Amino acid sequence: MKTLNVESKWTKVFSTESVVMKCEIQPGSTYWRYKWYKNGQEVPDPTNGNKYSISRTNKEHSGEYTCQGVHSIRTVTTSGSNVIQLNLFPLTSLYFTYFTLLCRYKPT
Repeated sequence: MKTLNVESKWTKVFSTESVVMKCEIQPGSTYWRYKWYKNGQEVPDPTNGNKYSISRTNKEHSGEYTCQGVHSIRTVTTSGSNVIQLNLFPLTSLYFTYFTLLCRYKPT
């Protein structure tokens, strides 16, 4: 059994936020290597094994992510995992106007 989960609990994130996805083949399984895919294309050289981390997201990270397990000893490859759709939203620019607040006290 293989599942793909987002550890940060969010699939809708703003640019510059971080996201961690985790691929699980079967609890307690060993000798697995993991392949990561974005929009059907293999993601080159993820460094965290069964976890795929994006530390500062940007609009290019939007897309459908899946994972696949390849056994290191036996010639076994799992089918693809469920799909995680990652949606990125740009940060909104904020503009501030400075003003002076004048308070007058009028005794009654």
